[in-house]
Amino acid sequence: MDVSSRRLFSGCSNGAMVVSDPDSRKIIARLPIAAWVGDIAFDPDLHLAFAASSAGILTIVREESPDKFTIVEKVPTKAGAHTMTIDPKSHTALLVGSDPLRSNSRLTTEIVPNALGLLVVGRQQ
Repeated sequence: MDVSSRRLFSGCSNGAMVVSDPDSRKIIARLPIAAWVGDIAFDPDLHLAFAASSAGILTIVREESPDKFTIVEKVPTKAGAHTMTIDPKSHTALLVGSDPLRSNSRLTTEIVPNALGLLVVGRQQ
């Protein structure tokens, strides 16, 4: 959530990030992101929302204003890396994931043993 502008960022399996106003209960924006999002995090200093997908895509959305949002980039990460946080000092996304086993083209809850890893995504200087 962007606490200063009172905007909520939501996503799940449908391939959309919904930005809403919790006070008016209205949808402000709907943006196309990768399906199967596990986490969405917001960097308040950069006004960026990050959506981590188990499909292996990190979608970055810029809050231009409380009512305008644009997709900045879709960064390839790693399938299964959908648990995430933002480091507020370095402004990097930290994703944790493992190698998932696939069944019928959907990710299952089974993972490859000893395949847990940390992925750090940041801007090039």
